[in-house]
Parts: sequence; structure tokens; C-alpha cells
Amino acid sequence: MYAKVISSKKFSLFKLILTLNTILFFASVNAQDSLYLVNTYTGTTENKLTGANALGDINGDGFDDYCVIYRDSNNLNFSEVYLGGTGFFYKPDTTLSGYLTGIGDINKDGFDDFIKLTYEYPQVTRLFLYYGSNNKYDNNSQLMVSSFYNELIGSFIKNAGDINGDSFDDLMIGSVYNWSNGVGRVYIFYGGVTISEEPDITIIPRNLPDCFVNAGDGIGDINDDGLDDIAIAVKKSNLDGTDSNLVIIYYGHNNTTPEVPNFTIFSNSAYEIYNLNKFGNITGDYKDEFLFNTYDSIYIYSGLNKLYSLKNVMSNLGVIYGQGDLNGDNNFDLIIPDMDFKDDSEKYLSKVNIYFGSNTIDTTISKAILGTQTYSSFGQKTLFLGDLNNDGYDELGITAPSFRGNDTIVGKFYIYSMQKITGVEDVSFNEELKDFSLEQNYPNPFNPNTIIEFTIPEDGNVKFELFNALGQKIKSIAEGMYKAGYNRINLTGDNLTTGVYFYRILFKNHSITKKMTFIK
Repeated sequence: MYAKVISSKKFSLFKLILTLNTILFFASVNAQDSLYLVNTYTGTTENKLTGANALGDINGDGFDDYCVIYRDSNNLNFSEVYLGGTGFFYKPDTTLSGYLTGIGDINKDGFDDFIKLTYEYPQVTRLFLYYGSNNKYDNNSQLMVSSFYNELIGSFIKNAGDINGDSFDDLMIGSVYNWSNGVGRVYIFYGGVTISEEPDITIIPRNLPDCFVNAGDGIGDINDDGLDDIAIAVKKSNLDGTDSNLVIIYYGHNNTTPEVPNFTIFSNSAYEIYNLNKFGNITGDYKDEFLFNTYDSIYIYSGLNKLYSLKNVMSNLGVIYGQGDLNGDNNFDLIIPDMDFKDDSEKYLSKVNIYFGSNTIDTTISKAILGTQTYSSFGQKTLFLGDLNNDGYDELGITAPSFRGNDTIVGKFYIYSMQKITGVEDVSFNEELKDFSLEQNYPNPFNPNTIIEFTIPEDGNVKFELFNALGQKIKSIAEGMYKAGYNRINLTGDNLTTGVYFYRILFKNHSITKKMTFIK
């Protein structure tokens, strides 16, 4: 999975301290601060939701955009593109074949660009470049076409920064493994008004069999030479049967190729590194930091210097992507998913921990969001989506690729914000009420009827209400006594017009709201 690295537009004033393997964030959290669930997307049996990515502002309207990625019954990806705006985001603006991810503005035309990958089995991967534009996108809009054979292309797709000093940001693409010789590699495409169909540089970190390139990113100019640098995470199988997990730094070069590594800053044989991302400036020294994590530990570096390492923090960390400011205080925030979190009843729900950056010390988690279904892989990927509705707050995306609907894995994607988007009350995350959940209706969109599933912790009265897109109540869907545990109701579209609606469950002064679409 991949996500766009949002270009840095603010400097953080908070600092990080490591004391007894505890993260100490300088954070100030007001009592009224909250996170609202503003949108969800759920796959189907035929089209499983597998992920999502930030795209940046691809149409130049001042609102950041994103995509939701599905895999169909033929095992082919397609991506729904949602353009940001003042409202939220009910129908895709376009649907493209393949897997999309944002790469920033690599031709300096004021529009962010994006890449599409298509996998043509059994051995061909194709890469397409879309320049940002205010025109409508379709599958004929791509410009560059590169083909790769016998490779696992796409372990990461990132904006590398300007590594060759031509004032254009460059593109780096990871190939985790090459079936012809077992050697992973990184391809560099130089940005510009035009871009070559063939890589300008091929980096082979370790020219040995069974060498995997797992992750990488541009990390800014860490040696102050005016050229941006990159970091690559590698897993190498040794002859004695052990593994070496490395993070290797390559300095940018002007008119020469950075194919020879400059430094290896990390070496570990225990767990492989499966995530490496630029984090943003968190020390106030005008240099970006970057982080990487193994299965259970997190490391943050500023250039060649380790700021801290948090070892054995959790037994199963999710993947942390990008950089963003959720609470609008001009400081970058940190998201740490805990994939093995269990609630008080020993259920594996997963939890996403949020640390707000600010200027007063606080050693506690700022916010935590619990998954709604056991073993759904909630938090497997978290990503900052940018400011989708231009209200000064970046939105947070969380995937749950193993989410089940009707006992079948369909996948789910959640979007959270510091601000409400609709007039309907959103989810209230109240940890005092366990086993209270509302699932996405299916099918969705629907006609003529749809199923709504819900869970309550004890026997009691449940009320369902239906609202229009303006937050106005239309009618009560159902009300009555229900047994504890799993329940379901059937909603028909009688007397409804085509459009977006919200349905809300009320139980013992608690409520959850979700969105549905009716098509006549």
C-alpha cells in the first residue's frame, strides 16, 4: 500500500523525548476536541475494498483529493477517485482501472500528479502517469507507459524530492523482488515537463540473491548540499540462514547517479522493516525527519541521527503513512496503529492511537479510535488524506481490509475529521458502551431494498431514523425491543428519490450514523 507524501507547508514546534521507551509528545488536547467519523466505504463480495490513497489536489481547486481501491472478481484492481470539496463525497468523480497513488507535482504545473499501476498476469506490470488537470480523467488520459516483467513492482511509489538538482521533484518506485535473479531494486524517474518512459536510474541496494526492497521514501536534504536524498529499507537473506534488515541512505547527485549507498544507518536481524516514510519537521531545525517501523518497534531519524527508538511498543504495528495536521494547530501529528489491541472482553478489535503535536508536555495518547469488528485488520494502513474540504483540518483515513459483510471479507475504509461534515450526529466513541456497532448497509447503493446489521450489548429498545443529505429527518425506519448481540433489519426504498441518505441507530442515549445511497 502506498500514499502521497504531502508537501510540507508548516513547521512543528513540538519535540520528542525518549525516556524509558515511552514516547513523550508535547501535546495540548482540549476537552472539546473530538474525532468524527465522516464517511465510510464498504466493499462487496464481487468488489472487495483493498485500500485507499491520498492523491493531493489533482484538479487544482484548492481541495485535496483521494481514491478508494477495489479488487474485482477477476482479481483486477480499480480505483474510485473522489475530488475534495465543501461537502462529502458520496459518488466517485471518476473510476479508473488499476491501482492509483499520488506523487505530488512532478512537472511544476500547479496540479498534483498520480500514478496508475495495472497488473497483467502472469508476469507483467504496467505503470501509467497522469498529470493533474482540471479536465475529467479517464483510462485514456495517461501519458507515460512503462512495462516491467518478472518483478513485484510497487512495494512503494513515492515522491523522492529533487535528487538531481533540476528543480523538478522526482519519482521513486520500489520493486520488492525480481524473479529472474532474486534481487530487489528501486527505479528513479526524473521529474520534468516531459518524463522518460524508461527509468533514469536503477538502484540495486544489495546485488545478492533473495534481497527484498520493502520500503523507501524521499527524506529531504539531510547533508545540506542543495539536493534531496532518499532512504531505502532492505531485507537480505544471508548464507548462514539469517536475515539482515537494513536502512540505507543515498545522497542526491547533480549530473551523476546516486547508485552507491552513502550510509547504512540501521541493521537488525530480528524483524524486517515494512514501512519507511518522511514524517515532517518535528524538531524545529528546518529539516524533515523520517520514521520506519518493524513488526513491534518504531524508529525516528533526523538525517543520520536517531532521535529515538521505541522498541517492543506493540506486538503488531500497522503501517504509518504520510504527514498531516489533524487538529489544525500547524504541528504534525503521529498515528500509531495497534493491530493486536484487545478490549476488556478480550476481543481483537485493533486500535489506532493518535498523538497531537503542540507546545505543552503530555505523555498520554491524545485520541484513540477502536475498530468496530473483530479481526477486521482495522488500522492495517492509516493515511493522512490532506484537507479534503478546506476547513483547516487534515482528514485521517483508516483501512480495514479484512472487514466482513454477511460472513464474507469485503473490506472497509473509514474517514475521520476533527469537524462534523453533515448535520446528522456522527459516531460517539464512548468506551463505556461495549459491543455496540452499526455496519454499512448492503448492497450500497441499493434498489429496491437493503440490509442493515447492528450489534447491541444487551436486550433493549432500538430506534432507527432516516435523514436526507441536509440532515433533515425523513422518517423512523424501525423501533422495538431487540435481543443482545447481532441483529438485522430490512429497509425498502419506497417513496425515496435518488440521492444520499443517513441512517442512525439509537440505543440507551448512544447513537451511530452511517451514509447510504438510493438509486431509482
